[in-house]
Amino acid sequence: MTRQLWALVGMAVCLALGLSIPLGGQVTIAPVGNAGSVSSGTTDIGNIVPVTVSSGTLSIGNVPTVTLSATRMIATVSNSDGSYASLADDAASTYYLAVTAGTNAVAIKASAGQVYLYHATNIKTAIIDFVRMYNTSQTPTCASATNFVETIPIPAASTGAGYVRPIANGQGFTQGIALCVTGGAGSTDNTAAQVGSYLTILYR
Repeated sequence: MTRQLWALVGMAVCLALGLSIPLGGQVTIAPVGNAGSVSSGTTDIGNIVPVTVSSGTLSIGNVPTVTLSATRMIATVSNSDGSYASLADDAASTYYLAVTAGTNAVAIKASAGQVYLYHATNIKTAIIDFVRMYNTSQTPTCASATNFVETIPIPAASTGAGYVRPIANGQGFTQGIALCVTGGAGSTDNTAAQVGSYLTILYR
């Protein structure tokens, strides 16, 4: 993709996010892992009127229609002094749980999101705990299978001691991210877990 087109897309991102562009600066967008592609009825992008920023107003002239398809994009603003300011925080958030004696029901994120890593450790000798994931914005009812996604066993110390699962493109949750940690594997089993397991989830 040409440098001019990335600049235009970056400015469109700024407008969508309600962000301002410093006078005399430029916007660039970098595709992650070459995931981006450009689809358009023509490869001619030469007929682009220069973009100007004046008194806080962003004016874009005759720009051809372009459809972008990308798994992820990172936008940055390049200031006139050469410094950079990120338009979005690209870091995942961390949820951590020291499992208690109970069902450990919790809503991690109350809107759509993705999970990128599960990391769990169980220091109990032979008792397995079970992480149950739910696609909901509410605290789940552990005795119900409503919005249930999957059960993840956390092996005990004598049978593996833990669980690590990175997910490069993210596991999608369309309503929200929530979980229970119980002592039973079934989607409606609300047997209490026991102290001794530790869970970390990276999500956006």
